[in-house]
Amino acid sequence: MNRTILSRGAAYRLAALGAAVMGGWLLLAGTAGAQDLNLGSEDHIAPQIRHDAPARTVPGRQPLTIDAIVTDNVNVDRVTLYYRPVGSTDYRELVMAPTTGDRFAGVIDARDVSDPGIEYYIQAADSAGNTALRGFSFSPLMVAVGPATGGPALAESAEGEKAWYQKPVVWAIVGGVVVAAAVAGGGGGGGGGAGGETVTFSGTTPSN
Repeated sequence: MNRTILSRGAAYRLAALGAAVMGGWLLLAGTAGAQDLNLGSEDHIAPQIRHDAPARTVPGRQPLTIDAIVTDNVNVDRVTLYYRPVGSTDYRELVMAPTTGDRFAGVIDARDVSDPGIEYYIQAADSAGNTALRGFSFSPLMVAVGPATGGPALAESAEGEKAWYQKPVVWAIVGGVVVAAAVAGGGGGGGGGAGGETVTFSGTTPSN
């Protein structure tokens, strides 16, 4: 019997009446119509994903970076981040880019980072089509998101009220204290002068 060793990962066109596997050999008998035979790839090992969800609360309306270390016995072909704001039903897809070594990162747009949090999971695939998941669509990972901070919002309180230093009544009180102190200081001097020195406090009072 003639034996031909077939390599995995290659496709062959064979003519056979029957076929059987015995002791790891593919046995062919007779001839018939040509058939396609694809033995598939030798790589049946899925990638490995190392990632822990952030433990701290991140500020809202700021870009959020999710990274992971992804390795494979042959080659990592694609790493994808699926995320959604808490309360949403549909996930958004974001391809994670390689950074250094085996690390991949995806940056969630600031507009999507909102209170109370972001749910997500990571999928990695190799060139042979093997896939791995960290988290699941039905049981995602989560990072807590707090209120937005920074920028012009600091000039107003959460209720939209003016900051203390923008209120006219504060400036009126400060001006009165300064003028009163100046008058008191001028009246306490000696020498019988014609009068105390005039002190003027000037400043722009914020509008209502």
